[in-house]
Parts: sequence; C-alpha cells; structure tokens
Amino acid sequence: MSSPLPLWARRLEDMPGVNYNPPPGLDVSRLRYRDHEPQVGSSSYDGSAILDWPERDGEWSSASPASDHGDALYEEDVDAGEILRLLAECLELPGTPSDYHFLIVGAAEKLAGLAVREPRLLAEVERLCLLDLRLVQAREDIIRAPDRPEGWLHVRSFDALIRMYEQAGFLPEALEVALIAERYGQDGGRGEDLRRRLANDVAIDAV
Repeated sequence: MSSPLPLWARRLEDMPGVNYNPPPGLDVSRLRYRDHEPQVGSSSYDGSAILDWPERDGEWSSASPASDHGDALYEEDVDAGEILRLLAECLELPGTPSDYHFLIVGAAEKLAGLAVREPRLLAEVERLCLLDLRLVQAREDIIRAPDRPEGWLHVRSFDALIRMYEQAGFLPEALEVALIAERYGQDGGRGEDLRRRLANDVAIDAV
C-alpha cells in the first residue's frame, strides 16, 4: 500500500478548519518563494512520500518556504515586533500543517520569554496558543504518534494556556483547554483538579 500524499497549503489561511486571518496591512510582496510548489518524493529511510521544495539555485530542499523563512525567529536579538512580523510572514508562505504548528509554538515561546519584562505580550501568547489549538484540532495528524503509549505527541500550547489561565484565575477557561488536552492523552490530571477547584468555588459562593 502506498503512503498518503503529504498535505501542504499555500498559506495558513487556506488550511480548512483553522479560521486564520492575517494581520491587516501585512506586505508579503517582497517574500521569496510565495508561489513555489513542492514535488512529491520518497524518503530514503522508509520509502514514504515526502515533499521536496525548489530553491533559488535549482536544488531541492525538504524545508518549505514557511519553515525556511522562520529560521530568523530563533535569533537571540529578535524583539517582539519582529517575532510577530516574521511569524505573520511565515504563515503567508507555502508549508505543511506541521511547519505552521512548530512556527506558531516557537513564536509563542519566544514571546512568553519576553513577557517576563513586558506582560502585555501575554495577550499575543494566548492568541498564538489558541491558533495552534485550532490547527491541531483541524489537522490531528500533526501530533499523531502511533509508536507512543498515548498515541500523540506532546502539545506545549496546552500547557502554556492552562498555566496562563490558572495564574490569572480564569479557571473555567483553563478547564476548557484541559478538556481538549484530555482527548489527546496529555491532560495529566489537570482537568480533574480544575473540576474539583471549580466545584469548591461554587460551594463557597453558596455559603
């Protein structure tokens, strides 16, 4: 049986079920490889279908335009504005659901680190984590891992959102995320703990 063809999109906005809209005023006219399309090759490891992307020098690469453009996200001196701009540009370039997932998570974690000194950035961290959750739910194959006991890869966006909501006292919102995490085998008992805490709060309010 042949392996399924890898899925890719010209931009995240075209990915069904994600409901992503790019920021207004974003100029993507200067971005390279916006119109590039991959060819399907086969893995030298197991023969499974993979995507090869054309490069400017006529060579082919396993890195999509979105992933390649995202390398700048991980530079040490990049600031919050640059992170948000770079990510927005990445999400306008061709890539796979997995590419977009890791780019969003990487940007969210960089912003979370900067939020220690700039708490206003927590709103952007929340927005990106929620976007990642929509992507994961729309394309569950991103995190499917049949070789793992729980059957799924770990999603750091779940942890980040639950922690943020708990610290802010938003327990219903934290529980909502924990219930989604439960479906992917990575709740870690947090859902049950949040249910208990919410029940205690209701009981206290009723006294």
